[in-house]
Amino acid sequence: MKGAFLHGGGRLSSCLPLRSIFEFMINHQGSTLSKLIVHLVGNKVKEEDLVLSQQESGLDQATIKTIAQYLGKAFKIPEFQAFHHPVSLDLNGVYQSAKSIFTDPSTFEEQSQALAKLLYQSSAQPQIKSGEFLVIYYDHLVYGGMESAALALIKVEKKMPFLFTEEQDKVIELFSYKGISPSKIDKAALILDIDEEDGYQVLSVDNTNNEGSEAKFWQDDFLGLQMRSTNYAQTSGVIGATKNFVYHTLMEEEELPAKEALDLMAKSKEYFEFKDEFKTQEFAQEVFGEGEVADRFQEYVKSRDKEELTLSEGFDISR
Repeated sequence: MKGAFLHGGGRLSSCLPLRSIFEFMINHQGSTLSKLIVHLVGNKVKEEDLVLSQQESGLDQATIKTIAQYLGKAFKIPEFQAFHHPVSLDLNGVYQSAKSIFTDPSTFEEQSQALAKLLYQSSAQPQIKSGEFLVIYYDHLVYGGMESAALALIKVEKKMPFLFTEEQDKVIELFSYKGISPSKIDKAALILDIDEEDGYQVLSVDNTNNEGSEAKFWQDDFLGLQMRSTNYAQTSGVIGATKNFVYHTLMEEEELPAKEALDLMAKSKEYFEFKDEFKTQEFAQEVFGEGEVADRFQEYVKSRDKEELTLSEGFDISR
């Protein structure tokens, strides 16, 4: 099934409902995870191994639900991108593998190995850490206001210590082991089978690197992504920037009370619901007032401007 954006009543639309941009989450009950495979991808420069699984991993309902929660936490803030290549989109390796899987899911195992090989070839810097590479296929994914087949790519570079207990002969023993924490994702991408000709609708996150050439490894060297320049992408981009600024900069770093954070997000939602055009200064003052916080937000938006996505210049709001 090719993907679609849904409005109430099931009508198709070329853009996502504004409410869904604010309320993104994966609907576990409405989604069907059908395939998962795990490969081990080392650092090529350090001559570490590339270990390719020869068959899919088994799945149970608890694991499926945990993965949905895992991805949901990673992509709470939608900033959609698209695959690209300076010569031709067909030369983007991840795009080609995703296209093959969406066209014929029976190629999943073969294409997952191709993706792992591509990730290994892209690991051409000594700082890049080895880790497990999860490739996950959804026959049907309900995400925000969208429904489509989807492919999730996750690279796990950090393991967290866990404690567990085991009872034997009326003695309860305590053990420790390292595993994948579902509370925080390292690197991930979610590829929706929507807008194939334009490079799909893609979400990407890298929580391990923020600066330098290593930070470009996942996004640029492996995935080959660029921001979308449509009004919808600009609208969702500003909403994403606002969420990050409120919940991370103000709430986490500066201990803004949760109620005040919710009030700020309510003001931002009201702005997008009743305005036809986004203007950075106007938005900042209406949401944050006319003080120093509004000025900081404007600088924050400017810092997030990427090629062809000029958030700070103003645009028509997409609904």
